[in-house]
Amino acid sequence: MVEEYDSEQAGEENLSDSQSCCPSDMGQDKCCSFGSGGKNFKTAIFVLVILLAIGVAAYSLLKDNSKTTNASPESTLSPDTLSLSNEANLVTEIDSANEQLSNAKEALCGISLDSIKSLWRMTDEKKANVVFIFLAGENKESAQATSLQIEAAVDKLLSNGKQVAIFTLTKDAEGYDQLIKEFSVQSLPCVIVADKGCGAVAVSGEITEAKLLGAFVKASTPISCGPRSGSLCCPK
Repeated sequence: MVEEYDSEQAGEENLSDSQSCCPSDMGQDKCCSFGSGGKNFKTAIFVLVILLAIGVAAYSLLKDNSKTTNASPESTLSPDTLSLSNEANLVTEIDSANEQLSNAKEALCGISLDSIKSLWRMTDEKKANVVFIFLAGENKESAQATSLQIEAAVDKLLSNGKQVAIFTLTKDAEGYDQLIKEFSVQSLPCVIVADKGCGAVAVSGEITEAKLLGAFVKASTPISCGPRSGSLCCPK
């Protein structure tokens, strides 16, 4: 008796539940199937939404980390740092240019000649009567010191209305060895003071402004051209 009563009660409860969830115009089998499928579909949608939210959050986190990583090297180079770097490069370039000018100053004095043949042509262009020919040599310090003495002497002569000019004859210039031999130059640097009237005097060793002015006076003394005149005498 107890078993039959429970079975019937259970059947009635199932029927009541089925009727409460199903529309009146739908069969019981279709209704129950539809209700079960709806619950599964909602569950799937819910899970999908959760996964999408997690994916969006993860993407945003990775993107922020990537921006931070890319920005970190730039953050170490502030505008002030870049400005200091540019200024340092500019100072280096200026120092290099000054060094090059200094080296050129040490090696040359006046106009550089590539040949002794062009000496008097350049002298005419400068409208000079007496020239100071500078043979610098290899010692840059001595060459620089001598060039200062030459410039001091020439400046004094120019201020007194003398027509003079300075030329440097480089070691590889045509006629360089000839001058060394002709004036018996024993040491460099050497300065040859030559006048268009054929006077010429070589100054070497300790070269001072006073010695150069004395050489100018000697070279300016007129002499006649002869068969044994040197290469600087009587330009044609």
